[in-house]
Amino acid sequence: MKMEFIFDNKKLKEQSLTEEICLNRIREYFKSHDTDNSIVETHKGFFEGNDDQDDWNAFSYAATFSFSEWFRNTIKEQYLYIDEEDGNGEQKEDCIESYNRIMKIE
Repeated sequence: MKMEFIFDNKKLKEQSLTEEICLNRIREYFKSHDTDNSIVETHKGFFEGNDDQDDWNAFSYAATFSFSEWFRNTIKEQYLYIDEEDGNGEQKEDCIESYNRIMKIE
């Protein structure tokens, strides 16, 4: 599985933050939840892990970053890439869209 984070430069500036500060928060999160060092940042803001339970848990919880104010105030796009082994290959899920849909329901 994979997760991609793309920050909005205008929002970052408004919040007096940098992309690197935000990515470091995410890097620290994955580091603290990665018991076997299997989650790696393959390129800036793009994290990949294994299909084991620990990585699933880490990526699943990372999909809820949208509930954090600092994250909502800086993120532009966030995607989760998973292969559900249904024969359709890797699927790209928009985490921000999912968050907005959930919040509309509540």
